[in-house]
Amino acid sequence: MPFNKETSKERIPSPETLPPLEKKKKELSQAQPEKKAEERHPLSGSIFPLQEKEDAEKAEISKEIEDILTQDLEPFYQVLPSKKKELFDRKKEQTIIAIEKTLSSTKIIAQKILNLVKGLLKMLPGLNRFFLEKESKIKTDKILSLAKKNEQIQL
Repeated sequence: MPFNKETSKERIPSPETLPPLEKKKKELSQAQPEKKAEERHPLSGSIFPLQEKEDAEKAEISKEIEDILTQDLEPFYQVLPSKKKELFDRKKEQTIIAIEKTLSSTKIIAQKILNLVKGLLKMLPGLNRFFLEKESKIKTDKILSLAKKNEQIQL
């Protein structure tokens, strides 16, 4: 089939034939009515109050785990060069996510949490292996007590 300019112009709409953006937005907003007030939860104003509560609890637990992991490590962190700080921060976030997954499982494995904390602390310079073992054990115990406390609250 040969190329024909006239037929190709018919397929592609010109800017004049397209509706303006504001008109399109108005049509979309009218097509999707907002949720009525009685459909929302009376206390939170949200349609999914339980999901918001769980998200808030997860964020709080993440913050507490981060506080535990970074406790007493400021002098060592300050010595790191900027690239190593970025790597340490990424590793810290990965460790927090892995610990949260371990805590949310039905069987909490303390050895796995201990290994995750050790892996994070090994990135810091100037830590001897005895201090590393002791500090990772202390942090693991704190994380496990945090998990136990949160478990009692949820029951």
